[in-house]
Formats: sequence, structure tokens, C-alpha cells
Amino acid sequence: MKKIILALSFMLAGNAAQAQDQLSKHAVGLQAAGFAPEARFKDTSPAAGVFYEYRFSRLLGVNVAAQYHKIYMDGMWYGGSGNNPDGPFVKFRQNYLEIPVNIKLNLNTPEAKGWHTDVLLGGTYSYFLHTIIRNANTGEKLAKFKRMRGQPALFYGNLGFELRSKPGTKYWIGFNPGLRVGLSDYAYDSFVYLQLRLGRNL
Repeated sequence: MKKIILALSFMLAGNAAQAQDQLSKHAVGLQAAGFAPEARFKDTSPAAGVFYEYRFSRLLGVNVAAQYHKIYMDGMWYGGSGNNPDGPFVKFRQNYLEIPVNIKLNLNTPEAKGWHTDVLLGGTYSYFLHTIIRNANTGEKLAKFKRMRGQPALFYGNLGFELRSKPGTKYWIGFNPGLRVGLSDYAYDSFVYLQLRLGRNL
């Protein structure tokens, strides 16, 4: 009887481990990225959002995210008229909804323990939402411009790597430095970024 119980226990444990491995092909979580943009920008806020990750095999996976990103610029604004020489010095805040999609290539052997490294290669679709203009001195809101019909979206290429805590655990953390390069005519040239991801295996 004891042998039967032990055999069933080992079988159930093996099935549970196999099920856990299958479930860990899927992961969801939160992510936030900080950007170092071109010199013409004063700063950008961190882009923050959620992600979903699917692993096709030990070597290959895909990551899809949705995030909100704000870009700030300083400049002059003439209230819609270029003939006003007394236009105030203002701050522009451009708001975007972004969809990054990256292929992930695992560089680690099956025997590797601890932190793992993935190479990321993909692109980002950046959809303009609106621009808010404020007086740089008083903070007064001067105008808000929504997306115009026919306004093109922005496209970027992504290249980076992710250093990730042991993936066999239920919860994990990842650090992703990388480069974003503008691919469309209206895209900003380039951003260096550092992204933090907090994930949960399903």
C-alpha cells in the first residue's frame, strides 16, 4: 500500500511540474521605462503600462505591451497666429498610446541558474492622443489639441536585452536597457531607454 501511495505521489508531482512548465509559457505584468531622448527635448516622463508574454519554446518568445508615454518640449506659442511677437514661452506635453512588440531570444543553456539574459528585437507603434500647452512661468493651461484626422502614427525599431531573475519562479523582475530608433518620417530620431518589468507566470 505504501509503495502505491509513493508511486501516486511521484506521478502527481511530475504532472504538477509539467503543468507548471506549460503555464509558465504565459506571463503578464507591469512595466515602466525611462528615456534619454535627443537634446531638443527637455525631458520625457516614464512610459508605463502592462504586458503579455508568450514563450514558443525555450529559445524563442514574444512580448506585447500597451503603455502611455508623455513627451515634453519647451518653445514659443503664438496662439495660432504667427504675427504675435509677444507669444509666451510655453511647455508642450505630447501624449501617446504605444504598442511595443518584441521577439525574445533566450541566450541561456537549460542548465543555467539564477539570472537569465534575452535579446529583444522588434518595433513600437506610437499613436498620438493629444497635446497640452501650458505657460512655462505660471503653469496656466493655454490650449489642448486633439489628434487630427489623417495624422500619421509613429513607428520605431527596438533593440535591447533583458536581464531577468530566475524564470522558474512564479514572480520575477526584469531590467531591459535598449535603443529605440525612429523609422517613420515624423518619428523622433532615437531614444536610449531603461525599462523595469515586474511579471507573473500564469
